[in-house]
Amino acid sequence: VVAAVRRDHPAAVLAAVTNGRGDPLAMPALAACFDFSVSAEDGGIYPERKPAAAPFLAALRRAGVQRPTPASWCHVGDDLINDVRAAKRLGAWSVWLARESGTEGQPASSPDDAAASSYWFSTMGEEEREARRKEAEAALGAADVTIADIRDLPEALSPASRRRGRECPFPGR
Repeated sequence: VVAAVRRDHPAAVLAAVTNGRGDPLAMPALAACFDFSVSAEDGGIYPERKPAAAPFLAALRRAGVQRPTPASWCHVGDDLINDVRAAKRLGAWSVWLARESGTEGQPASSPDDAAASSYWFSTMGEEEREARRKEAEAALGAADVTIADIRDLPEALSPASRRRGRECPFPGR
């Protein structure tokens, strides 16, 4: 997938933007995928976490993006609230990696709002979980493109990819 994105978009800078403490560049399976990573745990960002703008803006600065527009950056994420809608508010072309939810009819936004019967664990109380489900439902439709598998990313970033009558704005092959 990364090889195809780099082939089709040779000027692209690929970064990981995470709320977690783990560094994707320290993980052998992911290290070659990214040029750099930004964590909400990094100095100068903490305590701001996605969906706050700080982690995204730090990554954009590091990538050399001065004026964020859909033609200058894309964010791919599996969380409708923390990734898709947050990046969209900052001008991204957004791609939602929609994983299957544990309960039919619920948007698959993140492990945090997965159904109680799923294999994900969360410390959220039921009231907070319900509020997050509602927020995720409100964020449905925010993505420019929705994919079910990361292997679909190169096509989602192709000029032929359309959403709401718009083509993906990235220059590429």
